[in-house]
Amino acid sequence: MSRVVVFDETGAPEVLHIVDEPVGNPGAGEVRLRIEAVGINRLDQMVRTGMSPRPIRLPHARLGVEATGTIDALGTGVERWSIGDPVIVTAVPDMDSNGTYAEHIVLPADRVVARPPSWTPSVPQRCGWRTPPPTARSWKRPRCNPATMS
Repeated sequence: MSRVVVFDETGAPEVLHIVDEPVGNPGAGEVRLRIEAVGINRLDQMVRTGMSPRPIRLPHARLGVEATGTIDALGTGVERWSIGDPVIVTAVPDMDSNGTYAEHIVLPADRVVARPPSWTPSVPQRCGWRTPPPTARSWKRPRCNPATMS
């Protein structure tokens, strides 16, 4: 089983809850990723509060379009990747049904890129690696102090 963050109605952070779901197997051209860290951005807040630029499917919607982790299963026809490869998820267009706020995700192999060898999902990097300017401007105060994680 994989723990997954879902919500059944839009609203404040309190609408989020964790459920256990079966770990899916990748189909042709897909990979399964064991997630090590996720990106949290303004789009996630917009989706959760019902201000998404596109409709979301409720109930049991998910969040997250960015993540990093390790490939732990390959679908047929996937030749570029191997089990154990560290990768970054570049985009999850169906985030409301397959978002990255989960321990595992299955997605098309062309949605991941190699994680640079020098980059690991450590605390300082989780707190601001490539933060988009609109997200940074929306913060009234820093959300994460890498030294204290507070």
